[in-house]
Amino acid sequence: MSIYKAPDGNKYNIPSEPNERAQFVVAVKEKYGEDLDQTTALGQVGEFAKAIPRGAAGLALDVPTGIVGYLILAMTVIYTKVLKDYKIN
Repeated sequence: MSIYKAPDGNKYNIPSEPNERAQFVVAVKEKYGEDLDQTTALGQVGEFAKAIPRGAAGLALDVPTGIVGYLILAMTVIYTKVLKDYKIN
């Protein structure tokens, strides 16, 4: 959960539930004049940098899954061919 520090020094927990967050953003904008949904170029760069490790972790998990899936498919094809050769009529 993120924390918003208001100009008057108060700290507020930003709700993670979308409807509650939207209400919180409107309340902050009315009271303090700050738009929490507005992002700067520097903020976007920071978010991009935070996304790189998440993407690398996802890739690291997807590659072994794909390899195992391919191996299972290959073994199924091989076993099917071998069993057809030993089929008794």
